[in-house]
Amino acid sequence: MLDEVKLIAFGPVPSRRFGHSMGINNIPPKICTYSCVYCQVGRSLNMQVERKAFFEPEEIRLSAEKKIKEAKKRREPIDYLTFVPETKQNPSGME
Repeated sequence: MLDEVKLIAFGPVPSRRFGHSMGINNIPPKICTYSCVYCQVGRSLNMQVERKAFFEPEEIRLSAEKKIKEAKKRREPIDYLTFVPETKQNPSGME
């Protein structure tokens, strides 16, 4: 679980549309309802259509808060928070 927690919040990463964007994942990597050919993280091997809570909302909040503090310490700007991939896969959404 520790490796997954590190991937809840990531970045900030450069974005043409959003400047410096910090990503927030509410599901573990490569669990998806699709297998998009253009996906930047590769083919989906674990298709998931059932709504399921992968992380507690508090865990997501704490991970994002930690990443924001780290970025501030390094003086990296964060222009936007980007929620990926699909908030509707988690029954609690992004509370």
